[in-house]
Amino acid sequence: RELSQHNMSEGSNYGFGDDRITPMAATPTPKRSFVFLIPHPIASFFHVAFKLVAILVYWFGSRAGFISVFITCVLALSFDFWTVKNITGRLMVGLRWWSETKDDGTSDWKFEAADETKQVDQTEALIFWGGLYAAPVLWTLFAVFSLLSLSPSWLIVTMVGIALTGANVIGYRQCAKSAQNVAGAQNQLNNFAQSYIASTILSRAGDRFGSYLPV
Repeated sequence: RELSQHNMSEGSNYGFGDDRITPMAATPTPKRSFVFLIPHPIASFFHVAFKLVAILVYWFGSRAGFISVFITCVLALSFDFWTVKNITGRLMVGLRWWSETKDDGTSDWKFEAADETKQVDQTEALIFWGGLYAAPVLWTLFAVFSLLSLSPSWLIVTMVGIALTGANVIGYRQCAKSAQNVAGAQNQLNNFAQSYIASTILSRAGDRFGSYLPV
C-alpha cells in the first residue's frame, strides 16, 4: 500500500496529477500563399503582366531606340488586348464582349455574362477592374508628357496604348451595364410572376371558401 502511494506520488511529479498536466503545443496552421487564395492565379497574372511589360518598356526603354520600344509595346499591348477580351474577363468577372461587322459595315456589339450562380471572387474582381482602368490612365499621362516634350514619335506609342486598353474599358463597361439591366429585368419578371401566382391562389381560395357560405 505504501508502495502504491509512493508510485502515485511519483507519477504526479511526471505530469499525471490534476494540476500538473502540461498543455500540448498547438500545431501551427500553414499559411496559404496569395497565389492559392484566388481561383484563377494564372489569368490574374497575365491580366497585369502584359500591361506592366508595355508600360515599363516605354518608360525605361528609351535608350534601346524607338523601333525596339515601339515593336515591344505594340506586341505586349496586342497580347494584353486579346487576353483581356477573350480570357481574363470571362474567368475573373464572368463577362465577355465582342463585336461583329454587319453587311453594311456597321459594328454590332455583343455582350455575354455568366449566370447569377457564378460567384465572382472579390480579390480577382479588384485586380481585373483596377488593371483595366489604370492602364489607359497611365497611357493618357504618357501622351500628355509626349505632347509637352514635343516628341511626336513617342506620342504614336501612347496613342496605340490608349486605343487598345481603352477599347477593353468601353467594352467591359457596356457589358457590365448590360448584365445589370438583364439582371434587373429578370428580377422584375420573377417578382411579377410570384405576385401573379400568389394573387391567383388567393382568389381561387376565396372563391372556394365563399361557395361554402350560406346565401
